[in-house]
Amino acid sequence: TMPGAELEINGAGFSLRPNENTVMLGSSQLPVARSNFSTLLLMLPKDFPPGTYDLEVALREYRSQKISVQVIKPRSN
Repeated sequence: TMPGAELEINGAGFSLRPNENTVMLGSSQLPVARSNFSTLLLMLPKDFPPGTYDLEVALREYRSQKISVQVIKPRSN
């Protein structure tokens, strides 16, 4: 993904209330814009630094496995 882009996470057991889902990309918590039982939609901040990060989703005491996500630098026009 890249800074400023939408990021969709598919899985199961997410809360229907976006603010109850905690999404961590590295040490940064990303706000969830929309959620349903199987999908979370969020926006990566435009100033998010490029790099490889662990992504983890949590709902109360339940935590997902971490996956590696690469944030790439946007191309210059």
